[in-house]
Amino acid sequence: MDKKDLENVESTLEGLIKQTDKSSFVMRTDANVPSNSARESMHMTSSLQEDPPLPSDADDDEFESRITEWKRCAICKSPAHFSCSLNTKTCPCSRDSYYELYPRNYEEEIDSDELSD
Repeated sequence: MDKKDLENVESTLEGLIKQTDKSSFVMRTDANVPSNSARESMHMTSSLQEDPPLPSDADDDEFESRITEWKRCAICKSPAHFSCSLNTKTCPCSRDSYYELYPRNYEEEIDSDELSD
């Protein structure tokens, strides 16, 4: 949304919102920074890679070439490659973070931040 859109929304809602001394919309400080694309957002947080690097002599039929194992941040739940989590140890979201294995029922599990809605 740019400034013109915000002004349009503000003028439309003026009749619906109770008038006070401070009735205006505030532009976010990062509003002019372009958002990440879906492809950029889906990449892992610690190394920003889609898949961990493989050794140059890796055989295409080896397990490591076919399967990417994942961990996740215990705080923000962002995914991390298993191999990268061994090197990085903490997620960029917090110095107190750590990577955990996905629980067996992670597809059915509701994270605590989803319950707060």
